[in-house]
Amino acid sequence: MSIKFTEEFYFLLNEIVDFIATDKPLAARKFKKNLITSIKKDLKSPYNYKKSIYFDDIIYRDYVFKGYTITCKVHEDGYVIILGIIKNKNTY
Repeated sequence: MSIKFTEEFYFLLNEIVDFIATDKPLAARKFKKNLITSIKKDLKSPYNYKKSIYFDDIIYRDYVFKGYTITCKVHEDGYVIILGIIKNKNTY
């Protein structure tokens, strides 16, 4: 499956990276690189991950990476859209 990232995801990710970079700039860059790499590798099989707690449909999945929840939508056409990233459900 191919992976597509939304602008919303990149906006939220950059906010997280900026926050981490205030203390550790190298750790922030490493976090972003590892997250993108893990998403591309692991979400080739999105149905291996649990149904999203934020949506009431099985096409939405939650992928957890170092305490951050990445929500994605699986399309029948063979691609996955990465919708957003949050630290916990109280962030919204």
